[in-house]
Amino acid sequence: MASNESGTISIDYTNTYIPREVRFWILLPFNIISLACSLFQLYHLLTKRVLRIALNNHSIIAIIFAGLCSQLIDMPFFIIYLRLGYVWPQTSGFCRFW
Repeated sequence: MASNESGTISIDYTNTYIPREVRFWILLPFNIISLACSLFQLYHLLTKRVLRIALNNHSIIAIIFAGLCSQLIDMPFFIIYLRLGYVWPQTSGFCRFW
C-alpha cells in the first residue's frame, strides 16, 4: 500500500503472488478446452470446400495452425514446469529449444 499527497491509499495489485499449483490447475483445463476448440475450428475450415477455398479464411487457418503449434509444443512444457517446479527434462538441448 502506498499513500499519496492527497491522503488516499492505493494498492498495487500487479505483484500479487499466485502459487504454482493454482496456476497449474487454472491453465490445465483452459488449455484442454482451447485445444479442442482449435481442432474443431481447423477441422471445419479444412473439410468444407467452400470455407477452404475462400481467400479470407487462409489467414485464419494460418493463425489457428500457429496457435495450435504453440498449444501442442510450448504450453505442455510450461504446465509441466508449474507442476514439478523445475524444467523437465533437464538437458542443455531442451533448454536451448525452449
